[in-house]
Amino acid sequence: MTSNEFGQLYEAKRDPYQFLTKHLQTLDPVLGIAPFPDWQHLRDMTAALLGSKRILVVKSRQMMATWTSLGLLLHKAIFGKPGVYLLLSRNERSARELLDRMRYLAAGLPLHFRLSAGTNSSQELEFEDKKVRILSLPATPDTPRMHSPAGVIWDEMAFTPNADEIWAALKPALDSGGFFWGISSSGGPHNTFARLAKDPTGYGLKSFWLHYSQHPHRDAAWVREAKKGLSLQKWAREYEISFEAAEDRVYAEFQQRTHVLVEPWRVQPDLPIYRSVDFGFYHPVVMYMQKTVDDRVVIFDEWIGDRATVQDLIDGIRRKDAAHGITERQVQWTSCDPAGHSPGDSGVSPIERLKRAGFKVRVRSSRIEEGVDLVREMLREREGAPGLTVSPLAARTIDDFHGYRIREDGLGPEKDNVHDHTMDALRYFVVNLLGVKDRNMKVRPRVRGIG
Repeated sequence: MTSNEFGQLYEAKRDPYQFLTKHLQTLDPVLGIAPFPDWQHLRDMTAALLGSKRILVVKSRQMMATWTSLGLLLHKAIFGKPGVYLLLSRNERSARELLDRMRYLAAGLPLHFRLSAGTNSSQELEFEDKKVRILSLPATPDTPRMHSPAGVIWDEMAFTPNADEIWAALKPALDSGGFFWGISSSGGPHNTFARLAKDPTGYGLKSFWLHYSQHPHRDAAWVREAKKGLSLQKWAREYEISFEAAEDRVYAEFQQRTHVLVEPWRVQPDLPIYRSVDFGFYHPVVMYMQKTVDDRVVIFDEWIGDRATVQDLIDGIRRKDAAHGITERQVQWTSCDPAGHSPGDSGVSPIERLKRAGFKVRVRSSRIEEGVDLVREMLREREGAPGLTVSPLAARTIDDFHGYRIREDGLGPEKDNVHDHTMDALRYFVVNLLGVKDRNMKVRPRVRGIG
């Protein structure tokens, strides 16, 4: 071995990402044989995998996540400790394909990196001199019980049958010290991967999300082409990483990854602030919005009442204002349900009571479908970002975006008294902001019961 070759080995051992980008080749379906790409999202993924004992990679399709995980496993085989490593996939064909990729990576290495092969079958690749065995098997509940793996890569996890039983069988094996990398795009809401991805810390996991927008070659033209022939639901699951059943969602455009901010929004005192109120029957809602410098809207907080009166609502607004350091002078207006004009049993309407409390109120009537359509438009991306985002402080609003459903007869949103109040408040805000009005619409009072 030359001094240059020894230097390459030393640097590759020290820096696994350099090992990927300097010494591995992949088989691209379009480009054919290609050097492993040096892309930021793959660098970030490498750091996430190597920095976590147990992690889920939640991804859009075609992000090279599987190639990256196999390349890092090959690095462990060459430079790590002896042991058995499991590659799990949804069926026998997929398992064979994973091992074929591993063979391809190993065969493309420079000669001074290569290991002597032992068993080389449809299910096993052995590096004899390192005492490393890589088993690629269709995932079954019995597979983890047969081995004590030093590490497990579970590919296409959302699409694996009997995943609950496999995960239960796998956990004791991992408790002995092996690492776990679970990799998948979304398979919808009803699978083990979705359950773990929605609450990774509750299962002792970390998560790393790979969205197609992080790929350097995924521009607007690519998106237009990729969407062709895909339903809205299919696109949302495979590329927007949605775990929701989108068929009957009113706002299927809303995606956790795209529309929910990572950190709570800090109110900017020099930018427009708005509120919107849905009086409800027993669960009134106040939603807080701010317009950004580029004319987008952020829902930055909410107040949710429980069998609350109008006075409770007024007090709740004042407390929430104080928490954010907001004065009424900074608020442009507070939009309300037009039905709040009804005086009810008290003789004074809820809207009048808000005005008497010193709030600037704006009310504008519109048909429900018009308001829903405007919200949908705001959720869509323009110039690379959606027109409406939500701070994690507005947790109920986020939940209601997912749970707000179309009625069984298809004639508008469901009034379930659970998910509709925040969504109604949002609709009142958008209608007032954008100026839609239906002069011929009759408003039916629906605020009885609020004192």
